[in-house]
Amino acid sequence: MFRLDGYELNGVEYIVVDVKADFISQDALNLLASREYGIGADRILLVDMIEGKLAGVVDGLYGERIPTVGDHEICNFYFSGRSDYSIRSAELRLTDYFLQQLITAASIDRKQAC
Repeated sequence: MFRLDGYELNGVEYIVVDVKADFISQDALNLLASREYGIGADRILLVDMIEGKLAGVVDGLYGERIPTVGDHEICNFYFSGRSDYSIRSAELRLTDYFLQQLITAASIDRKQAC
C-alpha cells in the first residue's frame, strides 16, 4: 500500500504527491488523475517534502500547469496541518497492483524520452 493525501477546495479535487515518488512521469500522473482508470483528480500538486514547498502542478489532460491561489492554499494546508473547514481532506491508499501500474507507466515514459 502507498498512501497519498487528497483534498477538495471550491469543487476542485487535488492529490498531493512527493516529487521523489518512483512513479513521477506524465503518463503515470495522467493515469493517477484519470477518473475512469485511476483515483481521479482535477489537479496533482507535486511537493518537495525536504524543502516544504510546492514544486509543480499538473493535471491529467494538459500536463504542467501554472499554480493557482487554490493550489497554494492546499499546499500551505498540507504543510502546516492547520485546520480549515473550507478544505475537505481524505487519505488515499494505492494498492500494490495500481502502484505497479504507475511505476510501469513511468518507466515506459522515461524510456521513450531517451
